[in-house]
Amino acid sequence: MPIIEHDLEFLPDGAKQSKLDERCDLLPPRALLAVSRVLHEGAEKYGENNWFTIPVTSHLNHMVRHVFKYFMGDRSEKHLEHAACRALMALDKFLRDEEAKA
Repeated sequence: MPIIEHDLEFLPDGAKQSKLDERCDLLPPRALLAVSRVLHEGAEKYGENNWFTIPVTSHLNHMVRHVFKYFMGDRSEKHLEHAACRALMALDKFLRDEEAKA
C-alpha cells in the first residue's frame, strides 16, 4: 500500500510519483467496454462526437426512456448500456458547459 504525503505518493519499492485525485483503477471495465460499444455504434450511425452538441436535458430524457424500457421488461435493445452511455454524455456535457462558464 502506498504512503501518501502532501501531493506525493511513495510506493513500497521506493519509487515516488504525483498523487492523483482520481482512482481510475476502480472504474468498472465491463460496463465501460459496453458503453464504448454503444459509442462506437453511435459514431457509425451519427458521426463521431455528434453527441457533444446535444443538450444535457435531451441526453437525460433518452437515458430515462432506456431505464423505463428496461424496467418494463423490454429487451429489444441494450437499454442499460444505452442509459449508462447517455448518463455519461449528460455528465460530460454538463461539466464542459460549466468549465466554459468559468
